[in-house]
Amino acid sequence: CLSDLQRDPDSVSFYRKYEWGVGVLDFYNYRDMDALDQATLSSYMADAIHPNAAGYHWMGEVFSEYLAKLYAQKHDGAKI
Repeated sequence: CLSDLQRDPDSVSFYRKYEWGVGVLDFYNYRDMDALDQATLSSYMADAIHPNAAGYHWMGEVFSEYLAKLYAQKHDGAKI
C-alpha cells in the first residue's frame, strides 16, 4: 500500500526531482494508464495494486522510453 508520502507530489521523490534535477516516473499517477482498456490493465495486474510479470514488462518499456527521452533532452536529441 502506498503511503501518503509516496502519493503526495510534495514528497521526497518529487522534491528531489527539482532539487537534484532528476526525473521521476510516477506509475501511481501515470497519465497513460487511463489509455489502457480494462482487459489490458487487468492482464498486467496480479491484484488491485501489484503488477504481474506482464505488468512489469510493460512498466519496463515505459521506463525505457522515459529514459530515452531524458537522454535526448540532455544530449541535443541524441538517441540511445
